[in-house]
Amino acid sequence: MTIVVQSTTAVIEVNPADRTVSIINSGATGPTGPIGSTGETGPAGPTGPTGATGPTGATGAPGSNGTTGATGATGPTGATGATGPAGATGPAGPTGATGPTGATGATGPAGSFADGDYGDITVSGSGTVLTVDDSAVYGQMQPIASSSSTSYAVVIVAGGNLIKLTAATAITVTVPSDATEDVADGVYFDLIQMGAGQITVVAGSGATLRVSGLTAKSRAQYSRLGLQKIAADTWSLFGDLAAT
Repeated sequence: MTIVVQSTTAVIEVNPADRTVSIINSGATGPTGPIGSTGETGPAGPTGPTGATGPTGATGAPGSNGTTGATGATGPTGATGATGPAGATGPAGPTGATGPTGATGATGPAGSFADGDYGDITVSGSGTVLTVDDSAVYGQMQPIASSSSTSYAVVIVAGGNLIKLTAATAITVTVPSDATEDVADGVYFDLIQMGAGQITVVAGSGATLRVSGLTAKSRAQYSRLGLQKIAADTWSLFGDLAAT
């Protein structure tokens, strides 16, 4: 459709189809009319393509550390480890006190003597006659011997004697073997520590000394010890003995 606008000066033809305007007959150009008001903004065109990504900016300075969080709960206890090897055995402790004396045993059967010479006693008459050497019978008196030496050897002639040991320093008493001094079995000797010197009894070469659990030493001044020959080359020591 063609729209024709006629004025006093010209005829204007507008073609809406192609939006053209034609001046058919024009006169002199009149003055420019006032500018019309701006028409409505048309609809937005489609969004153009995204531009290229720009370069990565510089890394900013590290931020300050945040506060430490609360400590977590304690985890469960682990299984017990294997037992380590046993340590070395410690040194032996001190010897305990001597226990009480045991009860006295029953009396043994009566002995008998065969005829023969038993040193100081001679048996005859099928064991009915005993002849005793006068020098071996002391009644109520015991012979006393004395020694100030720090070394004393037991000899047969001192059998039955009380031997006073008077040295101020340690004293050694030696009991002999049968080869050294032929002391009859059963002979005994009494020892007494009269001075400050402690008595120590030792076995000589070939002899054996028997002591029941304590030392072979006198306990203190005036301690009294007994020695008795109990078998071949064997002696028994008893009395007021030191514990250590």
